[in-house]
Order: sequence, then structure tokens, then C-alpha cells
Amino acid sequence: MEELFYSLIVLLVALLGFFLVPFGLPGNWVIAAAALLAALTGITEAAGWRPFWVLLGAALLAEIGEFLFAAGKTRESGGTKWGALGALVGSLIGGFLGFPLLPVIGPIFGAAFGAFAGATIVEIGLLGRSSDKGMSAGRGAFLGVLFGRSWKILIAAVQVAVLAWTLFL
Repeated sequence: MEELFYSLIVLLVALLGFFLVPFGLPGNWVIAAAALLAALTGITEAAGWRPFWVLLGAALLAEIGEFLFAAGKTRESGGTKWGALGALVGSLIGGFLGFPLLPVIGPIFGAAFGAFAGATIVEIGLLGRSSDKGMSAGRGAFLGVLFGRSWKILIAAVQVAVLAWTLFL
């Protein structure tokens, strides 16, 4: 009974991590930390070090993928490093503002629209680039954040499933 209780606690921590990801917060790392907790406590025989290392690697893969999608699309669209930074700040703000509008998918689209706004504002307003170039960078940031955040959510779902599998099966 005690094993079940601790397994449920670890799974709830992992689910919390999953729900952090759409907001741009480090939910994939929280899931890996839940696996570390399971490994350190030895809740079940299956919840050892191997699942932890796999989930830690998945968290790293999620971060790298999100960065490559976001930065790549922004730069591919003609954005500057400053535009990419504006997209990053805009995506964080947009992710939080999108939640009240549509609690499930609002953070994802809010982050994408925020990235568009952030990149466009920096490119046109601060750097004085033309509207066409600024809007192009904004479109790239929108797509990059949308793809990157979706990638991280997919990885988080796989992480939670792997952890649940090792805890309960």
C-alpha cells in the first residue's frame, strides 16, 4: 500500500511537470526529477536508474528541439539575434496571457502569438528594420515557437507515459 501511495505522489509530480510545459516552464525537467525521486527511493524494482537516465535524456532532447525550432525558424525568416530574444520574451508572456482565454491550448497559441509580437516589435520598433522584414521574422518566430512547444509537449507526454509504465506495470 505504501508503494502505491509513493508511486502516485511521483506520478502527480510528473503530471504537474506535464502541465507546466505549455507555459514555457521547465516541466520536462520536473518529470525527470520525479523519475530521480523514484530511483532514489526505490519505490518499485522497475523504477530504477535506467528510467531516470532515459527521462533525463528526453528532457534534454526536448530543450534542444524547442531551441532549434524557435531559433531556426526565426533566423530562417530573416530575424536577428535580438529578434529571437524578443520572440523568447514574447512567448513567455503570451503563454501566460493565453491561459485564461483557452485553458488547454491557450498557452501554446498565446506563446506563438507572443513570439510573433516580440520578434516583430524588436525587429521593427527597436532595430528599425522594414515592416516586411520584421513581419517575416515574426512569422518565423510564431511557427518556430508553435513547433517547438508542440515538440516539448509531445516529449513530456512520452515521459509521463514511460514513468507511469515503470511505476505501475
